[in-house]
Amino acid sequence: MLAVRKVTQDNKRKNTPGVDGVASLTPVQRNKLAARLKLDEKAVPIRRVWIDKPGKKEKKPLGIPTIATRAQQTLLRMALEWVFQ
Repeated sequence: MLAVRKVTQDNKRKNTPGVDGVASLTPVQRNKLAARLKLDEKAVPIRRVWIDKPGKKEKKPLGIPTIATRAQQTLLRMALEWVFQ
């Protein structure tokens, strides 16, 4: 639940949609996401956006994962931080 909360409520850019187009979740959807969150699932492809480099005419790629993938990554990060502290 903490990983889902960090991604959907506490994150500054929480309303950025991924490939699936979902930008925000209702409380019921957040509970369902937390219940089915597993680390052994394969991540879905990310949305690629090209943003301008500051002071240059070049662009750089930015990958935006889906909310489920972000929650999965946050859960793994939280587990690893606990182990390596």
